[in-house]
Formats: sequence, C-alpha cells, structure tokens
Amino acid sequence: MENLPEAQVWMGILVRLGFKHSVPFILAYLALAGASMLLAVAPSNVTPLYPAAGLAWGVAILWGRRTYPSIFVAATLANTLPLLFSQPSFTTVLAGIAIGVGEVISVLISCKLLSVVRGRERVFKQVQDVIAFSVIALFWVVSPTIGVSALAFAGLVESEAFSRVWLTWWLGDSIGILLLTPLVLVLNTTHWRNLLNNDGYKLVVGIMGAATASLAVYVSELPLLYLLTGICFMAAYRLSLFGVIAVNLVIATITSSAYMWQVGPGAHFVAPIQLGLIQLFLAFNMVISLVFWCTQNRNRELSVKWSRAETQARLDPLTKIYNRRGFEERAIELMRQKRTLSLLILDIDHFKYVNDHYGHDIGDEVLRQFSKKIAGMIRDSDVFARIGGEEFAVILADQNLELAGLMAERIRATIESTELPVSSDNTIKYTVSIGVSSVSEGVDIHRWLKTTDKLLYQAKAQGRNQVAAGCVMPIDVAPTPSRKVN
Repeated sequence: MENLPEAQVWMGILVRLGFKHSVPFILAYLALAGASMLLAVAPSNVTPLYPAAGLAWGVAILWGRRTYPSIFVAATLANTLPLLFSQPSFTTVLAGIAIGVGEVISVLISCKLLSVVRGRERVFKQVQDVIAFSVIALFWVVSPTIGVSALAFAGLVESEAFSRVWLTWWLGDSIGILLLTPLVLVLNTTHWRNLLNNDGYKLVVGIMGAATASLAVYVSELPLLYLLTGICFMAAYRLSLFGVIAVNLVIATITSSAYMWQVGPGAHFVAPIQLGLIQLFLAFNMVISLVFWCTQNRNRELSVKWSRAETQARLDPLTKIYNRRGFEERAIELMRQKRTLSLLILDIDHFKYVNDHYGHDIGDEVLRQFSKKIAGMIRDSDVFARIGGEEFAVILADQNLELAGLMAERIRATIESTELPVSSDNTIKYTVSIGVSSVSEGVDIHRWLKTTDKLLYQAKAQGRNQVAAGCVMPIDVAPTPSRKVN
C-alpha cells in the first residue's frame, strides 16, 4: 500500500469498511428520513414514524457489520443537517454525531439479539420469528436514549419535554422498523418479477382497497379504524408476505398524513394522545397481520405436505404409477359412475428368473421399462397400477370386452418385441400374460379383481405370453367361460 497514491489508499480503506455499495443506501436513508421529517413535532427532528431505522436494521441483518460505517454516516447526516438549519453550532454537529453512534449501537445490539434468539435466515417463517423480531424492535431504546440526551445537551429539548420526546422517538423508530425491515428482507430474497407474478391482480386490488378504505375512514372522521385492521387481516389471508407489508405501508402512509393534517377519528384528542394512539395502531396492525400471515402460511405448507403425502401413499415408489390402494380408490370412483369398464391384469412371465439370474437391479429396470411401455399405450382416462411384485392392472374406461381384448393383445405383442440392454453385448427379452374382463353392475372391486386374476392364471396355464378374457357377472349369475384372444 506504500506505493499507491494517497487517494487510492483511502478508497481501499473505505471499501474495506463497507462503503463499496453504501451510496445507494445512504441516499435511500436520507430520502426516507427527509420524508418522515414532514411529520416531525418539536423539536424538528423527532418524528412519529421513522422508516429509515427499518432500512438500517434490514441491511444490517443481511450484510452484517460491513454496513455499520454506512449506517453511521447516513444517520449522522440525516439528523445533523436539519439541526444545523435551526441552530448552526459545533454542539449541534456533536449532537448529530451522537445520534449516528446511537443508531449504530442499536443496530448492533438488535442484530446480535435476533441472531441469538431466532437466527437471520428464518425471519418471518414462523410465528416465533415475528414475535422475536417485534419484541426486539419494540426494545429499540438505545437510539432514542442517546439521541434525546444529545438533543438535550445541545439545548434543543427542554428537560420537561424529555420523556415525551423520548417516547415519540422510540415508538417512531420501532414502527419504522416493523414496517420497513420486513420489506427489505423480502425484496432481498425475491425477484421483483416474482413479487408481481405471485400476487398478480390480488396485490393491486389489495393495495387499492387499503388506500380507498383508509381515505374513506379519515375523510369521514367516523370511529372506524378497526376496519383498517380487518383489511390487514384480509391481506394476510389472501396475499403474499410482500402484499401484507405493502398494504400496511399504504395504511401507515395515509394514517400519518391524516395526523399531519389533523383529520380523522382521532383529531379531537390532544396531540400527545392522538400521536400515541396512531403509533400503537400502526404497530398493532403490522405485528398482528404478520403473525396471522405466518399462521396461514404454515397451514398452507402443512396442507401441501399432507396432499403430497396422500399422493405419495397412492403411488408405487419404483414405477411412479398407482399402487394397489390408489388403484382400488380410482376403480371405485369409476364404478360409481356406471360406465362401461374393462380390467386387464398383467403379469410378467418368469420374472423370478430375471431377478435370480441378472439381479434385482435389472429386475427393477424391467419393471420400470414395462411400466413406461404400458403408460405410453393407454389413455389419460385409464387407470394403470402396480398391484403386486410383477403384477399390474389397467382399467380401460368406456371399453367393452372386445375392445379391451384387442388392447391386451396389442400390449402382449409390444412387450414380446421389447428388449432391455443389460450390457454392451447382452439384452433381456421378456413376455407378459394378461387376464381381461368387463364389469357389469352389482360387482364389487374385490370380486372383479379376483375373477380377472383367475383369467390371468388361465393365460399362464395355456403356456404364458397369452391373453384370456371373460365377463364378470353379478354375484347370482355364473361367469361365462373364458376365451383366448389371438
């Protein structure tokens, strides 16, 4: 570093301290702080809603201690510049620096607490995450304590107003964190296109509905704030996490504007009480909607897992087709529709020899190849399942015995001509025997399977690689003789 120009040396130091990507953050922090100053009460830099604190904690959660220098610079500038306009002095600059230090200390302590309690990777995945985040956010006390003390030292806060200013600062930072930190984390983990695609028109409708309802409540000045809480619940039920945060931000923006213009249901209260009610209202809405969203999201995840487990319970893990349970359930559904149905039961000939001679791995490959061949020959409306070791079943919907027999013969011929390579100079050829039956009313699934299985045994008794067909009649009628389909 000795041979580098002095400017490059300082640039290298700044980069190592975390300033490489700090300019966008500092500008965003200053913009949010400037916007929140529109709501400021005396003294001029104390605001009831400070989303810049949420931005600071969000980037600190994501990128750690590298962001602390940027947070210090941004917080110092955001607080020093307004103070200099009202009281330009060296003491004022020291007060601004102290506020920046307090912001960094608060961020550091909060990040440590959050990583210890829940970890940075799981924020807003479970209700416990939201509770931990909310509690830590509401205990954001270092920054207001140092900040208000610095203002008092600079003569900008009188002693009798200390507690009121401290309370306003504390709640303003906490609400800003509750509103903006989740947004920072969501935007970091989700591409903006996915944010729109996942919600689509629901997101637009939710934001417009929240804005319209908020304006109606504050313009009418009726005591209907609870309606806005209901909208937050609806957003948590219908929208993604981004949608929930967006709806809360819209409500918070309009609520803060109403406070600034002294309109709405709380306008008749004295200023400190009105301010406290608004802050508590915004904090309650955000926390309760996040908790409700996590609960709903957990329920949705459990529902998906349950549905997936139910589906897997009906599938054969080797061939990925129905197992016996899934087959019988689908068969009963089709039989209740009183449609013309035909059943094929297929058994791979001499499959035990394949397993014994070539090994179970090759036997599994035979089963998979066989399943793919059959699945490619039947329709989506048909039901295909593995109901035993090498035994399979197919229900052909809206197919009589004659058509089913033709399909069975086509399957038999296809399998007979199929080869499975087991090495560079060796292949396996195998055949299948098939029993075919059609069903009439009054026959249950188990009798249908049993009768068709007997037809399968007839096909094997006739020399294997055969098709045997017959009808399954009601219980009080004897079955017709089977016949061979050539």
